[in-house]
Amino acid sequence: MDYYTQIGLLDPIRKDSNYRLYGEECIQILDLVEHYKTLNMPVKEVKNFLTYITLKVQLTRKE
Repeated sequence: MDYYTQIGLLDPIRKDSNYRLYGEECIQILDLVEHYKTLNMPVKEVKNFLTYITLKVQLTRKE
């Protein structure tokens, strides 16, 4: 999970104690990453795909 946080796939909440809290969104992203790994998709491509989907959703909401 540290790796996924370092590359920007996960964005956990930091507590005052510096502990990371992974919410439901992080769990869903991890599920997707694991699914695409079973399809031999590199993590970099998974990140690009999730970035694309996120931007598409944001643009759709603005319309």
